[in-house]
Parts: sequence; structure tokens; C-alpha cells
Amino acid sequence: MTTEKKSKGSSTYSFSSKVAMAVSTIIGLSDKPLYWIFFIGFSLIFLAVLLSFIGLFVSSEIKNIPSHLILTIIIGLVGIIICSFGVVGIYVSYLFTEIRQRPHSIIRKIYTSEDF
Repeated sequence: MTTEKKSKGSSTYSFSSKVAMAVSTIIGLSDKPLYWIFFIGFSLIFLAVLLSFIGLFVSSEIKNIPSHLILTIIIGLVGIIICSFGVVGIYVSYLFTEIRQRPHSIIRKIYTSEDF
């Protein structure tokens, strides 16, 4: 069966439905966004540790030490929260993958004895 390419007409999908379908596809078929969330949180924690070392050991001329300390604590806590969300998301994704019991590959064609 062959089909020809459609010559006239336009898509019935709006831009928002295309974006919703893309997001659903990315989230539903991959757990990589969850790993990115984990690494963003870990990066914020690393940034907070780096800022605290800079504030304590390198720069002794910081005039607003309390504001620098509060900013470092906020960045560190936000990093811990985001990193925790990533870990929980990865765990739930693992459980969901085990529950679905989908095959690890996509089967494009099933061959029967009549095909040979």
C-alpha cells in the first residue's frame, strides 16, 4: 500500500497542542529530564559550597557578609530541594517502567511463517 503526500490543506493541530504533544512525548518516553533536574540541583549545591568557600577563605573584603551568607544558604537549600525532586522523580520513573513492563525495543514488523 502506497500513499501520496498531501498536496493541499493545513494541519488541524494548533501550536499549543503541538507543544503539549511534544512535552508529553519527551516526558512519557524518557527519564532524561529527571536526570537533568537532579544535575541542576546538584550544580546549585556545588555553587553554594563554592560561594561559601569564596566568602570564608578567599575574599575578606565582602562588606555585606549577612546578605552573602543568606544568599548562599538559599541557593544551597534550593539545590537540595531540586536534587531531592530529581531523585524522587527518577525513583518513580523506575517504578513506573517496571509496572508498565514494556519491551526494551520497538517492534516495527512481525514476521509470520507466510512471509518466508
